[in-house]
Amino acid sequence: MTDKEAWLRKKRSDEQTALALPVEIPSDENSEMAFIGCCILGAYEKALELGANIDMFHFSLSRKAWKALESLSERSLEINEVTIAQEVGEGSMWVFDATEKAPSPSNLPYWFPKIKDAAIRRNVFTRYYDGISKVNDQEISTADIMEDMERNFFDVTTNASSLRDQRDGWNEVIDTMSEAWPNGLQNKGIPTGSPSLDRILQMVPASMNVLAARPGRGKTSFALFLAVQAAKAGKKVVYYSFEMPFNQIAAKIIATCSGLDVRQYMETGHVPGGVEKIVLATQEAAKLGITIEDNVGLTVGAIRAQARRLVKEKDIDLFIVDYMQLIRSGKRYDNRVNEVSAISRQLKCAAMETNKPFLVLSQLNRMIETRGPDSEPRLADLRESGAIEQDADLVSFLHQPDMDNAPDMTNLIVRKNRHGPEGKIGMQWTKYNGQFEVTDGEAVTSEPVF
Repeated sequence: MTDKEAWLRKKRSDEQTALALPVEIPSDENSEMAFIGCCILGAYEKALELGANIDMFHFSLSRKAWKALESLSERSLEINEVTIAQEVGEGSMWVFDATEKAPSPSNLPYWFPKIKDAAIRRNVFTRYYDGISKVNDQEISTADIMEDMERNFFDVTTNASSLRDQRDGWNEVIDTMSEAWPNGLQNKGIPTGSPSLDRILQMVPASMNVLAARPGRGKTSFALFLAVQAAKAGKKVVYYSFEMPFNQIAAKIIATCSGLDVRQYMETGHVPGGVEKIVLATQEAAKLGITIEDNVGLTVGAIRAQARRLVKEKDIDLFIVDYMQLIRSGKRYDNRVNEVSAISRQLKCAAMETNKPFLVLSQLNRMIETRGPDSEPRLADLRESGAIEQDADLVSFLHQPDMDNAPDMTNLIVRKNRHGPEGKIGMQWTKYNGQFEVTDGEAVTSEPVF
């Protein structure tokens, strides 16, 4: 063997050693035993309050003992060394060793952080070890691997696999009830710039809000108008465009911000007030907290993963998707209806896990056109899927009742609203700059059923 061959062999060996992963799964047997011992001695209810669950235990006897604690508690039977040992069966001596390690129920807060820390490390290890194992499997796409890794990171960092702490949940409810006295709660939805719109278009946290219309009826213009109003109120918005590229969306934002006819400027090079006005408008628009994403190759899974990351990193307040029927799931389905149903459900899950509102634009089918030009849209007109209606917290439509005589007049019709009233609002739509102005108060058709 030459010196060069020997050097190469040593280099490969060193690289493999450096890349080698530990084979020992993170765990803390002593802390698990002591924690179980505290529960047996009377601290089981306290353990539940702290958020303990079976996923925090690695060793089989620890898991058996925890299941025994759950079983006895559910049957309202006394928890002690004898009853737990009886439930555990084989390995009953382990139970008595556990109580000796405790050795008092008051020590539970000492042991809990130790088993929780080991559980988190174990989750990181197992999830990412699995990800690394998939890298060499050519049958698994890179996109699927990245999506899994993103989801796993979110699960680990948010403790998504464990049961929510019920005490914290009820404390939040009680705090909210307290805030409502004596003048009621402020609207916690995304501000629209109009009190009438705010009341009927309540895009609250964790909600999926659908805005639907036929092509050319102002979906994108109204969505961008809402994005600009939210950004001017200090909110951070992400706009997913599957229909127009970045520069076209940006031009619409400039027009909405300034009231200028940007299309006329692009065609002629002139704008009322001089070119300085368009420059200032562009600078103002660029400073707004609106992120435009025009990657048409994004799947719904990638949107969901990206949303989780953006909320963590940038604390985004609102996500807008334009529009649902142009998104792909990245998976194979028997028909497009099933695929759109899956996409709808994924977007709803994204809203719930990020606790942020999603405004999702949707097309209407052609059935509305067969009913006549004055016919208002219905929930059944949502294109390609009835699941959209089921998943959405709010479903609204843009409808122009008199296209021939009043093409600039449009109605926002809310047909479903889990968080507020249904109703109709008339608006004037200035098409050249994408601005909407409410022309009359809302006509509430029904209040939400509590």
